[in-house]
Amino acid sequence: MDERRRLDSQKQVFLENALRENDLVLQMALESGGIGIHVWEPQTGELVWDDRVRAQWGLRPGAHVDYEIFMQGVHPMDRAAVEDAVERALDPQNGGYYQAEYRVVGIEDRIERWIVATGRVLFSEKKAARLIAPRRMSQRKGGLRRNCSIAKHCFGRFSKRQTQRWRK
Repeated sequence: MDERRRLDSQKQVFLENALRENDLVLQMALESGGIGIHVWEPQTGELVWDDRVRAQWGLRPGAHVDYEIFMQGVHPMDRAAVEDAVERALDPQNGGYYQAEYRVVGIEDRIERWIVATGRVLFSEKKAARLIAPRRMSQRKGGLRRNCSIAKHCFGRFSKRQTQRWRK
């Protein structure tokens, strides 16, 4: 019996160490990728964000968050698409996949950012129980306004050049 307790104790220590190491690896991956954690429970309305997601929404660390604040931060022109993506993900017929790329306007700092979110919904008795959707800043640095102004500038220069060629 003492041998069994010793083995159980060793196994417990091994599992605790493995869990700590896995947690450390996860935290390092999240930090290096600039990925924030977003967990929403549709049944209760509870929303949990880490401080990386709060920063993406232009909020201070530890600020209160709920679904209303989430949607308040989403750019008005992108809200309908985000709501559609959430609704599709919550439908068990669609497999619970969530994927969206959209703009947010920082609630406190008013800075526009592009966000990419990919996640899954966990179902309990065919009801959406939890949406887990890690979020990161998109590669669209500077946002749509900057991209549009660059495109206008380039298109304007191109059309002037083309016009000059055709005149010759």
